[in-house]
Amino acid sequence: MGRFTNAPLPSINLIKKSLLKRGRLRNDFLNPWRINDHLILPLSRSAWSLKLIAKYKIIQSNNSSLSILVPSYFCNSSLAPLREMKVSLVFYPIKKNGEPDIDEVSNILANEKIDIIIGVHFFGSRMNFTELSSIARKCNIWFVEDFAHLLNPPKVDKIKSDFQLFSPHKFLPIPDGALLSINKRIFETDTEESNFVELHKSLVLKERSYSKAYLWLLKRLLQKLNFGIKVGINDYYHDEQINNPRSFFKPGMTNLSQSLLSVLIEDLEQNKLSRQENAHAWKRLVLNRYPSAKVLFPEQAIESYYLIGFEFSDEEELKEALRWFDLKKFPVCTWPDLPQEILDNNYYFRQSIRLRNNSIFFQVHSSIDKKTIESFL
Repeated sequence: MGRFTNAPLPSINLIKKSLLKRGRLRNDFLNPWRINDHLILPLSRSAWSLKLIAKYKIIQSNNSSLSILVPSYFCNSSLAPLREMKVSLVFYPIKKNGEPDIDEVSNILANEKIDIIIGVHFFGSRMNFTELSSIARKCNIWFVEDFAHLLNPPKVDKIKSDFQLFSPHKFLPIPDGALLSINKRIFETDTEESNFVELHKSLVLKERSYSKAYLWLLKRLLQKLNFGIKVGINDYYHDEQINNPRSFFKPGMTNLSQSLLSVLIEDLEQNKLSRQENAHAWKRLVLNRYPSAKVLFPEQAIESYYLIGFEFSDEEELKEALRWFDLKKFPVCTWPDLPQEILDNNYYFRQSIRLRNNSIFFQVHSSIDKKTIESFL
C-alpha cells in the first residue's frame, strides 16, 4: 500500500487467525512480557494500571490521601482516572535528554510527602533511572516505570522499579491492550498478592468495551479501503484537555484484543524492525530538508521506536515544516497533551513546554510503507 495512516492496520489474515483463536483463549498473549518473580495483569489502557496501583496503595497504607510524583512531560489524558480519585498530583521537571531533574525531585521530596513516583522511557529511549530508583527506595516510595513507549520488556537486571507499565496497543493493530507487571517484592505475604489480583478483577471483569472494540475493527477495515483516513495536525498549539476517562475503553482488555495479540506476538521482532526502518527513513527525509532539526531523545538509547520526534530550531522553521508535512499528508502528531498544571507554571516547567511547542512527531508503525517515505527524498 502506498498510503499513510495514523494507526497500524490489521491484515485480513490476522483477523481470520484471531477469530479462530477466540474460542480457546488462554493467557499466552502475556508471554512476551512475563518477567521472573513478577505478577502480570492485562487491562485496556495504562491509565487504568495507574489507577489500580493507586487504589492498592490506599488500601495497603490505610490512608485516604495519596500523592503521586509525575514527570512534567506527560500526557494529561493518562492522568484522568487518577484525577477522578482526587489524588494529589505533583509534577517534577525533566532535563533536555528526557531524564528526571534529580535536584528538583530531591527538593520536592524534602518538602512534600510522596507515595508513588513515575518515570517514563520516552519514545523507546531507555532513560537512566538509577538515581530516581535509589531515591524512591531510600524514601520508601513505590516507583512506577512507564515502558509504554517500548515494545519489549527489559532484562530483569535492568528493571529499577516496583511496577512496570506496557502498552502493546500503541505498537500493534489491536483496539485496546495494556499490561501491568508487579515486582512481587512489594507483597509481604501471599495474601497481599491475592488481594491485589482480586482488586484487579473487581476493576476489569465486568467492564469491557466490546462495542467500541468492534467499532475500531470496522474503522480499520474501512481505512484499508482508503475510507476515513485522516492524517496531520488540526491545531498544533492547542490540545484538548481530557480530565475524565468517560471516552476511554473500559478497564478490562477485550477478548478481541487478546485474540489478536495472541497472534501478533509471533511477529514482534519483525514489527520492531519495520518501525526502525520507517524511523530511519523519516529521519533521512526530515533532516535532509531541515538540517537544523534534532531527533528526540538520545538515539543511542533507543530500543524500539514508538514515534520519532524532531525538535525544530525556531518557530518560523516549525511553521514551514508543518505546512509542508500537511501538503504531503504525512502522518504527524504532537506529544503530549500537557497537564494544565504544567502550562500554568511555564518557567519552572520550561523544558517540557519547549519540547511540546517546538517538536513534531512521525508515526513509524508497520502499516507505513518505507518506500513511500523514501520516494519524497
